[in-house]
Amino acid sequence: MKKSLKIIALILSFVILFSSCFRKEPGTEDASSETKIGGETKRPAQQVDRVRLPFSLEDSLNPFFLKGVRNISLVPLMFDSLYVIDEKYMPVPSVALEAVEEGLNIKVILKDGITFSDSSLLTSADVVYSFHQARLSPSYKTQLSAFSSCEAAGRYEVRFALKQPTLSPLSLLDFPIVKQNTADQSEQVPKGSGRYIYRAENGEYLLEPNPSYRENNDIARTIRLIPIGESVSPVFILETGELDACFDDLSSGAVRRADAAQTGAVLNNLVYLGVNSKNYVLSDKAVRNALSRTILRSDISTRVYSGNALPAQAPVNPAKQSYSYFADNIKEGIEVWEELGYNQFTSGGVRRGGRGVLSFTLICPSENQFKVQLAKSVAGSLKEAGIKITVRELTTQQYKEALNAGNYDLYIGETRLLNNMDLSEFFKADGALSFGIDPESPIAKAYFDYVGGTISESVFCRQFVEESPFIPLVFRMGVLYYSRGIDKEVKPVGASLNVYANIHEWNAD
Repeated sequence: MKKSLKIIALILSFVILFSSCFRKEPGTEDASSETKIGGETKRPAQQVDRVRLPFSLEDSLNPFFLKGVRNISLVPLMFDSLYVIDEKYMPVPSVALEAVEEGLNIKVILKDGITFSDSSLLTSADVVYSFHQARLSPSYKTQLSAFSSCEAAGRYEVRFALKQPTLSPLSLLDFPIVKQNTADQSEQVPKGSGRYIYRAENGEYLLEPNPSYRENNDIARTIRLIPIGESVSPVFILETGELDACFDDLSSGAVRRADAAQTGAVLNNLVYLGVNSKNYVLSDKAVRNALSRTILRSDISTRVYSGNALPAQAPVNPAKQSYSYFADNIKEGIEVWEELGYNQFTSGGVRRGGRGVLSFTLICPSENQFKVQLAKSVAGSLKEAGIKITVRELTTQQYKEALNAGNYDLYIGETRLLNNMDLSEFFKADGALSFGIDPESPIAKAYFDYVGGTISESVFCRQFVEESPFIPLVFRMGVLYYSRGIDKEVKPVGASLNVYANIHEWNAD
């Protein structure tokens, strides 16, 4: 029965796809904006070039309700934000003109004259409305939980209040801005002030250049949205020639080989080796540091992630700031173990020393092949140094239960950090990621000193590496696949999934 349903779903997806892929002659399409998927309006025809992207009719195009990567990646095209996050994970003013930070208070001055697609002015009231919508949204509520309030203080001034000191709070202000009272329901496509306007008519779904956009002179290309069922891979459709580009965040745990050009987008997904400091041997920071120095991160990047990952020694995205404290070399790691006195071996060839035998259990979720391969790669690196790692592949439920019970020595973890590289969930007593970490440890204190501005990022990172409460391995990337017919440089930005950042420059056949 399940197999039959999958076949039926696949057939329906292709019916929808090919019915929507009929190419009209240039100049036959009407162009206007619409607030509901499937709505129909008319506008004088114009000749346009087309770039085809996937989207999901099963998901929303309301940025506060959508769930899937396909539609999330369209948000930066349709909606502005106070700040955008660039490829180095730094905040850059967009709708904001300037900001003044005074303690826990932030005053943001808006640019004058920005309009929505219906030509109405974007004001502080719209920003406040959008903030409150975003704070209820699964996509933005975590980052906006740092703020206690958001209020209009004039037509073009917005004031934010933080609950407590926060790293780079401007980096959290990338939520989409919509016209007030246009985003209350999931089926609504709100009015935005971005580069493109959504329109649906006669089975076609388009993102058209916004004539009210402040920099409209370099926006000349219409984007055709191709509806693809959730069970169908957009990469497969790209290979058939019915798409020009699609993005895969690789959350499935596998890299797809495709007959297409491709480029990586650095995500803020930190992949790390969690450590149970309650284990007597692992409670020694020198042991944890030595473990970190004995893992080949270059192998993880190339062999596990096929090059779609950036090696990391510190818990800061290397795209923002790369910190290097030791060579990626097992030989040097072995020298550290020798210096620590772990220079004896069991009959089975396992290294031992001051605190005992270096034999540990490493758990990982079995459903994600990246993490299974990663666990084996870590085990292989450490084996060369005489450290025994027993890998246990667990179901997701078993994995969670083992973490909560403390039934592990090491674990493979992954988390998508906020744009400001916040690590508080690792170091708070009740933090969602605080497995095996002592909240009273010196490194936990150092982190909150860093957040409070007492010490710098570089000082914190150096202390972090010395103590290694957990061990950063790589920052994962996503892959943008695109047609070889695009002869302009494609520049995806992983932050905020702005992967079609320069789509207006593409030249698609």
